[in-house]
Amino acid sequence: MLVPRTRTFLPSVLLVSTLPWVLGAAGGAERARAISLYDQQLYVEALPLLERLRAEGSADGPILYRLAFAQLSTGDPAAAAETMGLAEAALESELAKTPDLERAYYLMNVYRQTQRPDDARAAARVAATLVESGKLPPSPGLATFQLGELYTELGNSEAAAEWYARSLDGLLADQANPAYVDRAGRILAERAWSASDWEKAAKYYGVVTENGTGTAANFDRLAVSHARLGHYDDAAKAWRRAELADPAEGDQARYMMRLANMAAELGTLPENAPDGAPWGAMGKAELAQAMKDQAGVVAQAAEQARAETAMTRERRAELQARMDAAKPAFVAAAMRYGLAGYGIRETAFFGGYAQLIFRPREWTVQVQPKRPGRPKTTAPETGER
Repeated sequence: MLVPRTRTFLPSVLLVSTLPWVLGAAGGAERARAISLYDQQLYVEALPLLERLRAEGSADGPILYRLAFAQLSTGDPAAAAETMGLAEAALESELAKTPDLERAYYLMNVYRQTQRPDDARAAARVAATLVESGKLPPSPGLATFQLGELYTELGNSEAAAEWYARSLDGLLADQANPAYVDRAGRILAERAWSASDWEKAAKYYGVVTENGTGTAANFDRLAVSHARLGHYDDAAKAWRRAELADPAEGDQARYMMRLANMAAELGTLPENAPDGAPWGAMGKAELAQAMKDQAGVVAQAAEQARAETAMTRERRAELQARMDAAKPAFVAAAMRYGLAGYGIRETAFFGGYAQLIFRPREWTVQVQPKRPGRPKTTAPETGER
């Protein structure tokens, strides 16, 4: 574990100059390669390149921080602690000469790693002040992500979210920083989820899941967001991926996927229950009862069809109409039940209507086939009277 140092950071040293930092040519392609590997979290591969840059004397503060973190990530905490000290000294010196967003970001991370939250916030505040004054306009992509991190350190979630959102376009286009895409996407997705902003939640959980880092829970939230928006096809696809991500715990996703497919087939779902009550105002017991009521309608129609000995076309159409009328309300109640986080599998199974979710045939009137009658027989002609 890195050992906290005792030096105190004085934020005023960052205000000496506002000239942009100009990187030298040293390192060249090797430096770019090392940074690319590091940004992809390929620390084992990045480590020898970063060490070579230090040995050549071309490692500035950001390279030294990356080297320290790579050493820590590959199991060498003693070397990481030593390199982190070198990174701190280099970054403070560089920032005293020419304030720079990237160096403020890495210095903040040095202080985070060495358990100095007050210094981390001070570094973040100076960088934020320079950006807000227009002296350090951030470029798209990584720089705006770094600014999001700086505002996160300051506890300004509104500003952080704004900069994370700006960063994603550049990061996604670059396709070289999946770890940063993941962090920005997750922060924005969780923020949107907490605010019930389903459009943004669907957008940013989509970013997280397409980035290759999605968990079953992420896919579920993506599906829920789409379902809340009425995008049932997309919801069904996301629930399918949630099921595949964790098959052992995939029952809820499996049921919800099927319900989303049914909703997509229907096109739209009613906003209110048959008695006029809004689905959103109904609790667990009321939604369960609504499912049970509509399942009862279907069961009664099916039973009457089985009892018919001579089904007419008109009678069959009448019974089918009852089933068809019950289906939207059943699906809407079941969907709301699942979206509220209630266990739809258990309720459907013990309620006796799981087959309505998984067997489309149950929604169609089944006509009993006519049994062939016995042929009439007559006594053979014998000629006797």
